[in-house]
Amino acid sequence: MTDDEAQALEDAILDVMAQDQEHVSNEELRHYMNETIWFAAKQTVKNKASEEPSMQDEHVVNLREAINRPANQETKKVDLRAAIQ
Repeated sequence: MTDDEAQALEDAILDVMAQDQEHVSNEELRHYMNETIWFAAKQTVKNKASEEPSMQDEHVVNLREAINRPANQETKKVDLRAAIQ
């Protein structure tokens, strides 16, 4: 996430908080709303960062070669259980 994207996200979150606070008169409820919005923002940034591909993921694949590769060549096997954890 670039600095500009992060700033835009922060501005959008602050706008939502300002709009919501105009309609909430209970201070305790306002506090919980703010905590919820900040938690959601942190999770969004964390998830966004984890979804960005790494340099290893951005490699070029020759599809013609991959399709025409003989079936007996060893392919990379992935352990799904290890990948999920």
